Amino acid sequence: TDALPSANLRYEAAKGLFLRAAAARVVTRPGLTDLAAYRVVDDNSLTISAKNPELEPFRANQLDFAAEWYFGRGGLLSTGYFYKNIESFIVQESRQISYQGKTYTLTRPVNGNNATIHGLEINYQQPFSFLPGPLYHLGVVTNYTLTSSDFVDTVDGSTMRYELPENSRHSLNVIGYYEDTAFSIRLAYNYRSKFLRTKPNVQDG
Repeated sequence: TDALPSANLRYEAAKGLFLRAAAARVVTRPGLTDLAAYRVVDDNSLTISAKNPELEPFRANQLDFAAEWYFGRGGLLSTGYFYKNIESFIVQESRQISYQGKTYTLTRPVNGNNATIHGLEINYQQPFSFLPGPLYHLGVVTNYTLTSSDFVDTVDGSTMRYELPENSRHSLNVIGYYEDTAFSIRLAYNYRSKFLRTKPNVQDG
């Protein structure tokens, strides 16, 4: 059972200029594949790959603040700050267990420690309806996100601190388009900086 309060505020500071604030407690279930009652035992390499039906869901407390300026015909310039404190973050765990009188390495998803992530995002979109002729139908949509994350893990008394897995510090999307009543085409470019694929193992150094 979870209580999930939320609040959203919007203030129109001037015509087309909005200030927003939001706070919420949210929950997301683990993926069904991670919850499966499933394991594969390899007696040659002495490893067990398993899932975990007893996983707790992701729970998070989050804050969002944004300023949005709507201008012209379909133009938008906005910036926002977000903060999330994630509880019971799900990570892959590898540990030694005794199975059928031998020592096996068990790898499975488990609930880890808390993680935090915060960042800044900027959005800009504009149809170029002020241009003459066919250029009237051109437009652009862009967004950029800068994040910083922190995850502290404790394994066998050792503390490890690293970035949130699968999270890039820099993310950028740019879309240019042409669109009229009969024809539409879009060209998109996506970029993300390097990121941690999965939680490091203490055994790997």
